[in-house]
Amino acid sequence: MSSPGSTPFRARDWLRSVRFKLTAAFLALSFIAAALGEYAIYAITQAGEIVVHTYDGPLQGISYARESSLSFAQLESELLRQRFHQSDAASGIEALDALAVDFDENIRVAEERALSDMSRKAVQSAHALEAQWIALARKFVATPDVATAEKIDEVSAQVIAALDEGVELLTYEGFVERQKSVAAIATSKALAIGGTGAALILALVMAVILSRQIVKPLGAAASAANQIAAGAFDTKIPTGGSDETGTLLRSMSVMQASIQTMMEREKAQRRSAQTRLVEALEGSPEGMMLVDSNNRIVLANEQVRVFFPMLQGVPLVDADFGYLFSDNGIPQGDARVASEGVDAESNPHGEIPLADGRWLHVSRSRTAEGGWFVFWSDITALKDREEKYRQARLEAEAASRAKSTFLANISHELRTPLNAIIGFSEIINAQLFGPIGVNSYLEYAGDILSSGRHLLHVINDVLDISRSDAGTLELTRAPIDLCELARECADEVGPQCARANLNFDLNLTVSAAVISGDQLRLKQVLLNLLLNAIKFTPSGYVVLVVRETADDYALEVRDTGIGMRAEDIPRAMEAFVQIDGRLARSFEGTGLGLPLVKTLVDLHGGRVEIQSALAQGTSVSVLLRKHNPNAVSNAA
Repeated sequence: MSSPGSTPFRARDWLRSVRFKLTAAFLALSFIAAALGEYAIYAITQAGEIVVHTYDGPLQGISYARESSLSFAQLESELLRQRFHQSDAASGIEALDALAVDFDENIRVAEERALSDMSRKAVQSAHALEAQWIALARKFVATPDVATAEKIDEVSAQVIAALDEGVELLTYEGFVERQKSVAAIATSKALAIGGTGAALILALVMAVILSRQIVKPLGAAASAANQIAAGAFDTKIPTGGSDETGTLLRSMSVMQASIQTMMEREKAQRRSAQTRLVEALEGSPEGMMLVDSNNRIVLANEQVRVFFPMLQGVPLVDADFGYLFSDNGIPQGDARVASEGVDAESNPHGEIPLADGRWLHVSRSRTAEGGWFVFWSDITALKDREEKYRQARLEAEAASRAKSTFLANISHELRTPLNAIIGFSEIINAQLFGPIGVNSYLEYAGDILSSGRHLLHVINDVLDISRSDAGTLELTRAPIDLCELARECADEVGPQCARANLNFDLNLTVSAAVISGDQLRLKQVLLNLLLNAIKFTPSGYVVLVVRETADDYALEVRDTGIGMRAEDIPRAMEAFVQIDGRLARSFEGTGLGLPLVKTLVDLHGGRVEIQSALAQGTSVSVLLRKHNPNAVSNAA
């Protein structure tokens, strides 16, 4: 029963199959080989039986017949001895009987080995005559007389004649058996040779049949497959029979038809893809051109003519690219510069200004065949935006310079009267020219002095930032020991920490930390950080640490103040920005502390690192390069 979808089993198809043919040929050859082997075994067995029969029959008969003749001769000798020596009759008869036993045994074996009735009768006659002779001999031994002696001689002659006849007949039978053996061996040999020849002929016939029905169609199939593999898809595939080779050839025909169908479909798809590519190229706002390895134009869209009006009416396909875009081909400058200075490998991109004010971006890219694509894009709008951006940048730079100049000038103008205000308020506050009658005036003078100093500090910070932006802020570099600088700043802010009820700690992890820098500016940096920490720490402690890293020395200010969120840290580094921007904010300030710190540290070639968390405090580290004795002093 066949499974679903399989071909139903049919005995006729199986009888035509290659499997059946090979199986039948194998069984036929196996049968012939088995028959030859069986016959060889039979012939050897028969030859053995012939040998055994010949040896056990006539040859043994002859041998025992001769033994019987010898035993009879001994009987005659014993009788003759007794005739002349007149021995005891009883002992003589006993001796004759003993010799007669040997004769009887030998003659009996000879009788059994006889193959024909004639030889058997001759041996039996000799046996009977021997019995008669024994009887006469006993009589003669008992009572010797002449008549008995003559009768014994007569019987002796008859026994000898019968034995000779038996030997001759047995010898003849042996010859006959030998002839039969020779004939049987010759027959076996002839049959073996004939069977072997017949087997070879049958094998040759079967090989020819199988070759015609199997090998030849398979060879044709292999040849057709090689031709198809080489690209000859229209190769004719021979038709086969109803066996597996025919099925294979029919399958190859179906595969060939499928391949041809697929190729036609692929060609159609390729033509469709080419059509879509051409449509896409024509619809592109970019000018595109494909050039082969011989510098010949293979493909160009209409946008190329839009970019280069001088190419209208000029056939582009198969034109020489180098000639077309040159003074010899089209002398107009726009066409010549279309590829000038642009190379597919060393310089694949470029920008081209056209005579009508437009700008084109040109690029090249290599193809696998050694050619290249050329792309032109209209970047006039982009160039216009670039020009506007450049003008805006120049205007912004001019405004920045004007701002810096204004700030520098106004700061200078403000510092002159401010210094007078600070000086007079110091005189009043110190009552240098006598006491002030009203204490409120003395308090007002102190407030004026404090506010003036704060305003001077702000003006100085603004002036420093404006100088930095203008690139006019200079540093006076010299070797500085950061440990000594830290001690000086700690002495200045210690009383302020005490008034704010804050614990202050100075932690110097190194004995000396020498760098190259401007001591005044670095002191300004450190004081700004310490005053910020004191201002934004309601309670807790402020720590100043001097430590060493692999390449730098670090000034670190840590506090347990209000802190700030991680996303607020970049804003804190911007000038005039307050994290708490409310009008009623808790802490006053201009927002210049950290920006000025970063500006001055950047001028020293260092960096500022800030770590902070809301309500958990802030840590600001200033990292400065270690002192290099070969560094140039007083460098800007």
